[in-house]
Amino acid sequence: MEKKYFALLIEDNLICQRFQKALLEANGFQVDVTNTARQAIEKLNQMEEQLHHITYDVIFVDFVLPDLYGDHVVNIIRRTTKCGEAFNEKVIIVAVTAYATEKTKNKLYKSGVDHIIEKPILQSDLKHPIFKKAYKNKKEQVIEC
Repeated sequence: MEKKYFALLIEDNLICQRFQKALLEANGFQVDVTNTARQAIEKLNQMEEQLHHITYDVIFVDFVLPDLYGDHVVNIIRRTTKCGEAFNEKVIIVAVTAYATEKTKNKLYKSGVDHIIEKPILQSDLKHPIFKKAYKNKKEQVIEC
């Protein structure tokens, strides 16, 4: 299957990592995985420094991570700027959570999350229109100075 999307999966639970990565890869994603928010932020910063843009089409972030909550991770990713412009505004961020209360959903959407999926991720979740938007953004995402 042709890889349609390049994704970052931020998930600390090894069982969830393996399951989600396998499901994403079976559905056309090429997946990088980090165990913590800090690892993900370091990876994104290195990518920015080396390539001058983020190559991920979609970032999947667990809401409960050992070092930061998902809404804080999203805030950090969305605040990153390049050339005075919002650097990561086109990257689709999907929160993956077992705690999908209205309060949690509101926190996530306010932080800049584009979509929320309740655990476990199902194949049907990957048919959401947000992923078509990610593919469209793929061509428009590069910001060079």
